[in-house]
Amino acid sequence: MSKTATEMFEKLGFIKKYYCDGLYLYYEKEYFSVCFWVDEKTYSVNLGGTDDIAEVTPQLHKAIHKQLEELGWLDEDNE
Repeated sequence: MSKTATEMFEKLGFIKKYYCDGLYLYYEKEYFSVCFWVDEKTYSVNLGGTDDIAEVTPQLHKAIHKQLEELGWLDEDNE
């Protein structure tokens, strides 16, 4: 059985947080966050309070990709 996006993020040390249910979905780990803007079908990877570049590991990329699948953003009919 494959893991859910939340399970993948949690394995990487992230905590899932919802803000404005239905508008955006937010995962946080210390000063690092990944935010999915549900209504706009976009996401951002951030280092809180800095202008530094957020590095994305292959494992984090897989978790992000899985979340995109679960949100239905990768469906051909959802373009």
